[in-house]
Amino acid sequence: MVLHDKSVADLNSRLKLEDHADELQFRANFVVASDDNIAAFDEDDWLWMRVGERTILKYTAPCLRCILPNINPVTCKRNPNFEPLRTLKSYRLRQDPKEPEMGVYFNVQQMGPIRVGDAIYVQYKNGVESSF
Repeated sequence: MVLHDKSVADLNSRLKLEDHADELQFRANFVVASDDNIAAFDEDDWLWMRVGERTILKYTAPCLRCILPNINPVTCKRNPNFEPLRTLKSYRLRQDPKEPEMGVYFNVQQMGPIRVGDAIYVQYKNGVESSF
């Protein structure tokens, strides 16, 4: 599961400070950090990703969120305000009327080494390519 740091920042901008979510709450396998010119939820539109020189990933599906992000992975306590899921449901119900989207699933097409700080190249579903 791939999650973009700008998506978490966008969510936090809609939450009260005491309800802010950490990237760990979404249990992503891969968190992408980018320049400010890449919009929140940009990952929804990625078809292919190349990480570093050889690792290639292909989009498979959006990640529909269950109640798990409401549970702090460090303390194992549930947020008493039902956040961040409640807020996600207010603006990220794109396909399913009960489960909001946050992050996307990719399949590994070609394995290779991945290191923190590697360049990421994406091809969008509309064919446009970008890197960050």
